Amino acid sequence: SNTKILSSIQIEVGIFILTSDNSGVKLRLIGNDATIKSETPIPLDPSEISQTSMYKKGDNLYLLASGNLYEFGEELTREKIRLIDKYVFEVERSSSDPNTVVYLQNQSGVGFLCVFDKRDTSKKSSLVEISDNNKIIVSQDKIITISNPNFVNESFIQLYDKNNLQLKRSRWIESKPELIDITQFGDMSIFAYISRADDNITIHISLSDEIINGTEEEVVPISASVIEAMKLKIINDKIYTVFKNAILILTPEGDVSAYDYIPVSETNNQANIQVSQNKMILKDKKGSLILNVNENKYWYIYRYSDVSLIYIIPLFFFIIMVIAIQFYRHQKRVFRELLDLPSAGVVMIFDASGRLIRANKKALNLIDYQRGMPQNKIFSYYLNRENTKAIAEMIKTAMKIKEDKTDRIDIEIEDSIKEWVCSVIILRNVAGMFRGLVFTGIDITEQLERKRLTNWAQLAHDMQTNLSTIRLNAEQIETDDNPNNLSRRTKITHQVNVIMQRVRDIVTVGRSNKLEISEVNASEICISARNEFDETLFPDVDFQLEIEHFQINCDQQKLIRAVRNAIENAIKALPNKQGNITISCKKSGRNVTFSVRDNGSGMDEKTKLKMMQPYFTTAENKGGFGIGTMIMQHVVEMHEGRIKIVSEEGKGTEIIFEIPLILKK
Repeated sequence: SNTKILSSIQIEVGIFILTSDNSGVKLRLIGNDATIKSETPIPLDPSEISQTSMYKKGDNLYLLASGNLYEFGEELTREKIRLIDKYVFEVERSSSDPNTVVYLQNQSGVGFLCVFDKRDTSKKSSLVEISDNNKIIVSQDKIITISNPNFVNESFIQLYDKNNLQLKRSRWIESKPELIDITQFGDMSIFAYISRADDNITIHISLSDEIINGTEEEVVPISASVIEAMKLKIINDKIYTVFKNAILILTPEGDVSAYDYIPVSETNNQANIQVSQNKMILKDKKGSLILNVNENKYWYIYRYSDVSLIYIIPLFFFIIMVIAIQFYRHQKRVFRELLDLPSAGVVMIFDASGRLIRANKKALNLIDYQRGMPQNKIFSYYLNRENTKAIAEMIKTAMKIKEDKTDRIDIEIEDSIKEWVCSVIILRNVAGMFRGLVFTGIDITEQLERKRLTNWAQLAHDMQTNLSTIRLNAEQIETDDNPNNLSRRTKITHQVNVIMQRVRDIVTVGRSNKLEISEVNASEICISARNEFDETLFPDVDFQLEIEHFQINCDQQKLIRAVRNAIENAIKALPNKQGNITISCKKSGRNVTFSVRDNGSGMDEKTKLKMMQPYFTTAENKGGFGIGTMIMQHVVEMHEGRIKIVSEEGKGTEIIFEIPLILKK
């Protein structure tokens, strides 16, 4: 009556169940025959008990309840119950050493890593970083603690020596605690975690003794069709990963040994993983999912056999074969014609093994192909010179990930550096299998140079107009008491400031990439950039500052220049230079953000995509030529940051600079 199950754990002879009812808290052993084998009172108040969990190590049972960690012996009596420690909130769940228990304490916000040895009831402890979510992993002589703040996709990992609790190394990893695990299999340490950058999911595996160091990791890219990782666990010599719509099993070398698309999220949420022989069990408090792990050589036919008819399959394959033959012949003719087009650039075709099977004349000149050289060799045989190593690396990467790739590469040709746009297109057969790739390279140096000359000519024309205005107003200044002199002096001052700003921009574009890093107050950057705009010249612009005062490491002058250019762009976006411009700075985690927000005309999606292209401008009729945008991008990249653009047509634009709070010198 009124019995509440607080926690349970399975053992060989049955299930231990921690319950509370009107008579108190009890630990009951339910045998495999569904009868009560023992019933032990626990000295806890039912009204105060919370956050209970049980752990089994060797022959002993451990109970964590309301921050108190208890140990039970083989005979469950009141005399065998022992309080190990208080203020405990996390206990290791592995059974690497049945004689020791590793746990975390939180004493007034200070974290402690503790090791309790039941043989002599001794306890060792060390200070440790803790956060909202924490996890402990024990592997032979190593202890790893993982702390993760809420709503953050990064975890802080600390590696301790188990014998003396000395901190050996630590590292931030872009992953959550449930996606990180380590184990010892024989003489090999296996460390693995799942990370996500943008829409790309990767699994990182390290077998080195220098685990969590990040220097010897095998990175395994995961298919884009797999969504949201839920759990990673290493069991024996296999890495089990559970996603919302799929399950993958990997070897320590990073090879996928088994996978299937299963809607796990519909059955289990944040499930724990257990493995028994050829069965994989996912379980949580809501239910369990038991899966068979079997080898199936004909998985493709097996999956679709229930929707295919025996008479349709032969006809289907016959039609596909005819189409494939015709397509192959047509493709050969198209390739033959395209290879020798003058605008095709460099074209090389490689088979699935990376052997060069076809190349046009420009490609043969690039690799310096001589008559009598062997054919059908691996790409590295032909791309072995210094100026083609970047192309070889691009082809090597594309063959590994088997995905299309486009990049800009600098290539030295005849003692001059040329800028190329290079693309790798993956070739697949009708069944979707990888069968080779096509490499193309086009020299865009001349096009970029023409674009640069056009913009410099525009800049020279604009400066000539400014100088003409200065000369005209200077010639018209007569006497000191002429009432028009003040207006003319203002015009001269404004035009001189415009020219000075443009000259500063030219110098900034051509200046070296070396940063002059110093510690400054972030608010000073916003204030200095704001003060470069005289209120008398912009009477209809309302400048507002939303700033926080904190120290950052940066190149102060370069950041001021970037913010100033963003303000100048905002002024150009205001209709008739009437509106509001807000300049702000604030901390955001380990980064700092500077932003310039206006209520001007805004941009559509097409314009936003072109915003960061070299020399692109939307203000050509207002004296714009794109250098300011280049400077903003250049300065932020030098500070290892990025630019975000938030804009809606007709409502305004916000330019956001995000850089690290602390930049290494």
